[in-house]
Amino acid sequence: MEKHKYTEEELEFLRQNVEGTTLQEQTDLFNARFGTNLSKDKIKSIKALKKIKPKTPPPPPNYHRIQKGQSVCQKHLVGHERFKASFSGDIYEIKVAEPNVWRPKHHVLYEQYHNVKLPDNAKVIFVDGNRTNFDKDNLRLV
Repeated sequence: MEKHKYTEEELEFLRQNVEGTTLQEQTDLFNARFGTNLSKDKIKSIKALKKIKPKTPPPPPNYHRIQKGQSVCQKHLVGHERFKASFSGDIYEIKVAEPNVWRPKHHVLYEQYHNVKLPDNAKVIFVDGNRTNFDKDNLRLV
């Protein structure tokens, strides 16, 4: 394949059309304007060689800029469930209050099923040993 010699007009065209367009769009515009059949890689390499790039690069997909004063970590709403793996046993937890109060899901469900308030030192077990079976008959206070 013959090497393309870029004219100053072509380079200026790339400089003018780099802002807000994708590499594919730039390639298509370039080929349509100058009647060439250059690949995206050729356009990409001449842009790199001549340091042709947008003044402000586009943000990556799904980019979210953190504003001043905004919390970096994700806030979960009350009622959100999460899985917590630990050495003493894997359990599901439910966020029960702000700012960051979590309780074991089987304790919360036991209280709802039996309309009681469990003390902090209460132990609720899974009768069948399955820690994902939250049926009323499978939770027992010991």
